[in-house]
Amino acid sequence: MRNIRGYYSWFFPASPRRLFFVPLILITFLLPVGADAQSLAKVDIDLFRSINRTQSPQQGLFDLLDAASGPTFVAVPAALVVVGVFDDQPDLSRAGAIIGAGQILAGGSAVLLKVITARPRPFDALDDVKVKRRSSATGFAFPSGHTALAFALATSASLCLENPYASLPLFVWAGMVGYGRIYLGLHYPSDVLGGIVLGVASAWVVWQFREEIESFVDNNLTRQHSRSDRQSLIHIPSTELLRLQIRIR
Repeated sequence: MRNIRGYYSWFFPASPRRLFFVPLILITFLLPVGADAQSLAKVDIDLFRSINRTQSPQQGLFDLLDAASGPTFVAVPAALVVVGVFDDQPDLSRAGAIIGAGQILAGGSAVLLKVITARPRPFDALDDVKVKRRSSATGFAFPSGHTALAFALATSASLCLENPYASLPLFVWAGMVGYGRIYLGLHYPSDVLGGIVLGVASAWVVWQFREEIESFVDNNLTRQHSRSDRQSLIHIPSTELLRLQIRIR
């Protein structure tokens, strides 16, 4: 158990500076492989086909995960902010704002990279691809936007929670979302890997500005400030109230 905690704390410490090394390590390992682009492309396609050919015609777990992922990306940060505001729990609002900012950065970066790379989807470039949920595959392939958003959410939430036992299910879910995009015939494995790097990096960048985000939330969204403002507006000194009562009598 101690070894597991030590492994987790290296990648997701309370101070998130070392989180920067996660995408750096991934890129470093990919550089030697990327020296032969043709071999890398063949490995990518072969791995895609080995996963995609296991697709079942029946609706299964990955279909449901993929269908639920879109609403989840929006609902989780929005719900945290709303519940935090109305239940007077500023920590929830702050976490929701940080997660939401990570989602925005990851999603926006994914759209930009898709336009730059202009990589066709596997079902457009390859024959005999099993495709499901094609309506969720808009634009180009690289990187996987769903994967980027899933890992941005999991990473941001983990940094806010600082609890390995609560974070593990988040990353399992994010990994299954990414795997499902290959399984459904919508992305190559390299698209998903790019989404993982982008999602983790986006969450890390946003985390560096968490104090500014939390300050914005505290000044604009928490009920504590608005309540104190209302109280200051309706407050009447006791001496003035006594004089008013005497005049009425």
